Amino acid sequence: MDSTYYLTDLVNDLLDGAQLEAGYLELNIAPFSLKEMVSRVESRMNVLAQKKGLALTIEIAPDVPATLSGDEKRLQRILSNLLGNAVKFTETGGVQARIYRLDPNHWAMQVTDTGPGIPPEAQAYIFESFQQVDDSLTQKRSGFGLGLSIVKQLVEMMGGEITLESEIGQGSVFTVTLPITLPQEKIK
Repeated sequence: MDSTYYLTDLVNDLLDGAQLEAGYLELNIAPFSLKEMVSRVESRMNVLAQKKGLALTIEIAPDVPATLSGDEKRLQRILSNLLGNAVKFTETGGVQARIYRLDPNHWAMQVTDTGPGIPPEAQAYIFESFQQVDDSLTQKRSGFGLGLSIVKQLVEMMGGEITLESEIGQGSVFTVTLPITLPQEKIK
């Protein structure tokens, strides 16, 4: 099952990466149920977390609209990628996702892990294509360094931003901030 998820994610990353690079990727903006989208991601990620003995929690704050407008498939990929990385690099403890309303015009997805953390020098390039932290931890994990690059590009296409806070030995926090209503120029 892990290999099926891995291969599916790899193919999707390659397709989205090629479309983003060529400037052909278009967003499919439509109303969607945040709870249903999160539930699909959670059921898949729970399998991976449980296999490693990790606690996985996902919380949606009550003030986030139940129905949002956006590219549900791509938002699901963003959350899946961030949670998948957190689970992949965390050996003990847990992974937490929190979805909340940042202000009247923005909502956020925040993924926190108790993993090894990302060195400051790697934080400068972690969102570039084919870049990974070069240490013994990443050598034991599979991947091509596409996920975070694609996440960043998708988030920016949607008028948002992604930030990273990390400290060695303390884990990492990735926060994606998105507008509640996509700017008209982002809708094709």
